[in-house]
Amino acid sequence: MDVYTRLARKLNRLPHGFPATESGVELKILRKIFSPEDAAFAVKLRSWPQSAETIARRHRLPLEQTRQTLDEMVTKGQILGARVKGERKYAVVPFVVGIYEFQLNRMDKELTDLVEEYLPTLIKTVGGHKPAVARVIPVTKDTKDKSGENADRHALAGDCDRFEESDLEVGPTLEPPGSTGSQQWAAPAVGPDVLIVFVVLVVTFLLPLVQPQHPVGVRLDA
Repeated sequence: MDVYTRLARKLNRLPHGFPATESGVELKILRKIFSPEDAAFAVKLRSWPQSAETIARRHRLPLEQTRQTLDEMVTKGQILGARVKGERKYAVVPFVVGIYEFQLNRMDKELTDLVEEYLPTLIKTVGGHKPAVARVIPVTKDTKDKSGENADRHALAGDCDRFEESDLEVGPTLEPPGSTGSQQWAAPAVGPDVLIVFVVLVVTFLLPLVQPQHPVGVRLDA
């Protein structure tokens, strides 16, 4: 089994899946994004954040070489790089939402054409894998004030403060140098790129559902 097939199977076990096709277009996508060496390294990673030290120790690799490889893969949008409790960690992420969105700054016509060809297969598994990427966080607090007359606007916000100022950085950009973040694992702060990602997702996934006779994808001129 070649390294791209192994990586495809690994991604297919993550939320939203990465199903195989008869044409093998999903493997063409991986070859476009990953070199054979990067694909082989991605197969080694877990789906939860781990430090370079942990990864190097588990696979008996030189630490500095491991850290350099991981940082380069984050820069290429192949894996997630995050700072958790002040420590830089890395993890493999789903193709969507994850690797595909991380490629926005590297997107070209070849990749958009490949993804558009793959969408009819991928859309069948999006949302069908557990655990789901987006989940409800239960908050076990009374949301009413002492009088019981009005909902306390701050009850939920207080429990979610750790999400407001996270130093988590995902995708092609690592955390700012010198950051000493101490937050829990959390969603990234909303930035300018979020709107772009949202538009891409809408165009890529929602429009084909309402206009199946005209498959829509994100296309760029060469």
